[in-house]
Amino acid sequence: MAKHFSGIFFLICSNGEYMTYKFSRYNIVLQGDKQYLWNTLSNYVVALDEDAYQYVSGLHPGDEVDLSSPYYSIMKKSGFAIKEEFDETGKVLHDYAKSVYASNGQEIYLTIAPGMGCNYQCIYCFEEGNRRNISMDEETCDAVIQYVSDRLNRSNNVRKLRVVWFGGEPLLYMDIIEKLSQSFISACENLGIHYSASIITNGRFLDIETAQKLALLQVKSAQISVDGCAELYCRNKLASQSDFDAVISHLSECWNILNIAVRINIYPEEYEEACKLTHYLLKEKELDGKIKTYIANKRNYSVTPAEEQSNFKAYCANDLKYRSMFTDGTYSRKSYQFRRVQRCDAPCKNICDSGACIGPKGELYKCEHHFGDQTKVVGSINKGYNYNNVFTQYTQPKLPKQECIQCAYLPCCMGGCPDDRINNRFIVDCQSFRERLSALKLWEIEQL
Repeated sequence: MAKHFSGIFFLICSNGEYMTYKFSRYNIVLQGDKQYLWNTLSNYVVALDEDAYQYVSGLHPGDEVDLSSPYYSIMKKSGFAIKEEFDETGKVLHDYAKSVYASNGQEIYLTIAPGMGCNYQCIYCFEEGNRRNISMDEETCDAVIQYVSDRLNRSNNVRKLRVVWFGGEPLLYMDIIEKLSQSFISACENLGIHYSASIITNGRFLDIETAQKLALLQVKSAQISVDGCAELYCRNKLASQSDFDAVISHLSECWNILNIAVRINIYPEEYEEACKLTHYLLKEKELDGKIKTYIANKRNYSVTPAEEQSNFKAYCANDLKYRSMFTDGTYSRKSYQFRRVQRCDAPCKNICDSGACIGPKGELYKCEHHFGDQTKVVGSINKGYNYNNVFTQYTQPKLPKQECIQCAYLPCCMGGCPDDRINNRFIVDCQSFRERLSALKLWEIEQL
């Protein structure tokens, strides 16, 4: 039952106590073709008519919600209104720690580098200085198979095994991918566990035969970096015209075998080059609706964090312009590589107990950017984690800034990249990032 006090309704619980409800700190009003209320913790979205919009616009985080309001029921049900005593931020931080430390999760997420060799020398590569022509030998392959088998059998809760093939250039080591994949697939089938895999490649060796073999190995998707048209591509990768031509040919040949996403890494001044490449791929090569493309912020570790933050701000603005070409009819909406904006318990799967990065010698890391860097090794597949200082740094559920606690976008950001936090290279311009997340959520609501 309910009792009215000064315009505010209180629920009377069975024990006689009054229960009030407050407006969630994670509510965000989105304005597009219509107005929407989005809660980043529950991920619920509701469309607002004018009366509802006026009502929620007058509320601030922590304000008491009028239980006599016609909107109360949906607000309570969807997490827009929560019990007065409930600490939402405490819940977010608790789930962060739980996600990092839980050893009985339903998903195992592995990033595996079968070798560190690469046929290119990209000038922006984060592995610069750590690239060596090493690969998994038979003994290490067998140890990886045993490691994965042990993890799958450790808990009855495991429902999914997801593998990302990484490098170096992983397609240089197709024999290793084949051997490991066959074992993973067999183990998962025996245990009733869903298996899926993807690959991050430069695409130079992704011919039809290789794509078909990957598909049989349950590799569903391929991310291919193509950082501009021929001249810029060759300059960035120290590649040749024939390399560029081969990659483009492979895109045309393999789009109906694998789900292909072309990642266009750019500095702010290279945005027009990204647009030229997109036109070349989707229109001239007639791949519109067949592949997906997107732009990514090219990191420059030689400049100051302030300069990188400026570059990131420019990237967010460029991404908004780039995405508009897929809504104004220039290109098919299906050709934009969209990632849903939703709650994540942790900022990176690799830092969680359910995630691991496995190097070609069986070494373990907590970040894929660490492959080949012996100072960042946190254990091995034979001996497990060594719980050294690097391990502790990456598995501590921390936020980079105090203001993250107050941010309405925290549940779908969680403070960003842990590697940047630990190395004091926080490059995200938060206001630009918040605007980008809101724009992406509107895309999801109105376009998909």
